[in-house]
Amino acid sequence: MTHDTPAPSTDPASSRVAHRAIDADTATDARIHNRLLDGRDHYDCDKDACLALLRIAPRAWTVVRAARAFTERAVRKLAEEFGVRQFVDLGCGLPAARNVHQIAQSAHPHARVVYVDRDPSAIGAGNMVLDQNDDIAVVDADITDHSLLDHPDITRLIDPARPTAVLLANVLQCVPDSADPAELIGRITRWQAPGSYLAVSHLVSDDKTMRNVITETMLAATRGNWGRIRERHDIHRLLAGLPLVQPGLIEVSSWYPDVHPGPRRRASGLFTYGGIARVGIPGP
Repeated sequence: MTHDTPAPSTDPASSRVAHRAIDADTATDARIHNRLLDGRDHYDCDKDACLALLRIAPRAWTVVRAARAFTERAVRKLAEEFGVRQFVDLGCGLPAARNVHQIAQSAHPHARVVYVDRDPSAIGAGNMVLDQNDDIAVVDADITDHSLLDHPDITRLIDPARPTAVLLANVLQCVPDSADPAELIGRITRWQAPGSYLAVSHLVSDDKTMRNVITETMLAATRGNWGRIRERHDIHRLLAGLPLVQPGLIEVSSWYPDVHPGPRRRASGLFTYGGIARVGIPGP
């Protein structure tokens, strides 16, 4: 690993700990993303998984960067334009150059953010970065855990009676069909107050062979701790019944880009598809 990971805390009262040992021989989605974003928190197994992914989809570097940029723009829009002051980032991964709390708190200094991940590397690195901010918590949990929203750090920081933005940023592809991602979204939106938002991005492909090969590659690299590449219509189905913030669900580099992207091209191969849904508000 090119960056030292802090040793887990032995304080049982601390919620900011990585409870599980890091497996340096099995790739994880969080560390693969870190490698593709030129981060330093990864092992040889994660590099190998990246190389395998790039052989199948050479644009994977660009796709992951576009997904991260979408997350940053989405949080900025939610905080600055929609006035959201509570965020829950599910499957947050390893800290990035600019994190959700930095963007949200630039608009609202006391915006509250809870980061959730099951990867001990993400938890350990997150604790180092976030330890000095009382309006932030790092929760070591699987996002599919039915009791997650009752976690004491979520109930301590997030008022469910107020609008909350929940982020599912490039994480639902890690959720297998057996864990029922649609039910997960339903559970989240039932918990959210009216006027809340759900930001979703997901790796997709219209190419059946690419979907299958990438899915098989990631399942092998993570030893089964992954879901699958889906199609665009699958993402629409997951958000069925939720009104979408314009321009709806699209390839994410075209979603309120910071610079004019030029003529829109049809996405092909592997790309990230996403948008923001409104919660508890009737559709048009």
